[in-house]
Amino acid sequence: MAEKRKVEDELIPSSNEHVKKVATVTSVSEDAIRERIVILLGYSGLGYHGVQINEPLKTIEGDIVHALQDLGYLKKEKIDENKLVIARSARTDKGVHTLGNLVSINVFIQDSVNPSVLREQLNEKLNRQIRIWDVFKVHKYFNPRISCESRTYEYMIPSFALIPPKESTPFFKKSQKNLNREPENELESLLLSSTAKARSFWEQVENKREELKKEFEKDPETFTNPFTGIFPEKPIPAHIKIPNEAKLKKAQKLADHYYCMHYRISEDRLQILQQILQLYLGRHNFHNFTVTQDPKASSNYRIIESIECGKPFVYEQWEWIPVTIRGNSFMLNQIRKMMAHALMVIRSCARSNVLTKSLSPDVSMNISKSPGHVLLLKDINYSSYNKSLQNENHFQIDLVKYRDQMEKLKEEVIYPDIIHLEKKEKMFFSFLAYADQHTKGQFDYLFQ
Repeated sequence: MAEKRKVEDELIPSSNEHVKKVATVTSVSEDAIRERIVILLGYSGLGYHGVQINEPLKTIEGDIVHALQDLGYLKKEKIDENKLVIARSARTDKGVHTLGNLVSINVFIQDSVNPSVLREQLNEKLNRQIRIWDVFKVHKYFNPRISCESRTYEYMIPSFALIPPKESTPFFKKSQKNLNREPENELESLLLSSTAKARSFWEQVENKREELKKEFEKDPETFTNPFTGIFPEKPIPAHIKIPNEAKLKKAQKLADHYYCMHYRISEDRLQILQQILQLYLGRHNFHNFTVTQDPKASSNYRIIESIECGKPFVYEQWEWIPVTIRGNSFMLNQIRKMMAHALMVIRSCARSNVLTKSLSPDVSMNISKSPGHVLLLKDINYSSYNKSLQNENHFQIDLVKYRDQMEKLKEEVIYPDIIHLEKKEKMFFSFLAYADQHTKGQFDYLFQ
């Protein structure tokens, strides 16, 4: 089963129960004809279990099929499910966002589809998280996955993810071996010096924690948490009394979160991240970055065409580092594990060759995956496909004309969803805390 889900952008099996259900409730005339259309769209993945139909879970394609059902583009009578043939440029998993993706599907209509009308109808029917940029007809053999040459993703790293771990954590204690060694190259030298400076961050946090403790000791009953309201919290029933000690512990924990939120990355730390990420460039075996049964299988090889750190920016007080990565295709969890591995190499001051070793089919590493709610499919490339259509009357696939609409979706929907979820669920904090407190051997490859 893992192998079937391995490639992130593989075809959806159209013979699932959800498609059967929606394909039997729509009223379309018996003389309706079948046309293959492509829907170009963007969406926020918040609350969705990916793009692929997976009944009974809420998915992007599930919502689209429901909308087409309501608009009368699917037959009422039971049809051959294989004729629906849903496919896409790239498959996005739970919580992952998209600025531009293609979904192709067969619809059943009496007259030829009017793309502009259908686009407007879908935008009216779908919720604001899903926006349709365009609809166009293609020949019946068009496969958006196969025709797509490359995909470009953006991964948003919160700057605080590059802060070294607290000195009291097991992760830091294991890192002592790395911190006390002699650097073997310029990158390792820069990493060691930058880590020494970055560790001063925790001094100001500890000062704040001590300040909170003194305020608490003055009068535990009237102690007020100064960070209340900054992070969403579950309401506490009025009849439940919170122990005073718990009040202090909570305030100190939120102090950690608050100071991390306001952390700003240094130039040398950003330079290190860029140099570490550059080690992924080229064709490599990414068996440690996905689910696989055979490390040496040819399907584990992928080409990373480019990977760049963008300029850090502040959004609602949080600083984020956009990492743009382009490749021919990506496997399940690959990007999330790539980002997690780079972060752990930096936070542990590991040897720089730890990353290159992870790309060897002869080395096995149990690499964690970083949170997925900050992953965004940014672009899809159909250059060769477009060139093949220059002498034909077919729609060429180019996202440039939709950039303004895409930026609006990103600024008004996707970014707010990312921030809201991080504030509420603290997913990156939890991911880093898990690594820092881990006492078993999962991360031992960083300290060899």
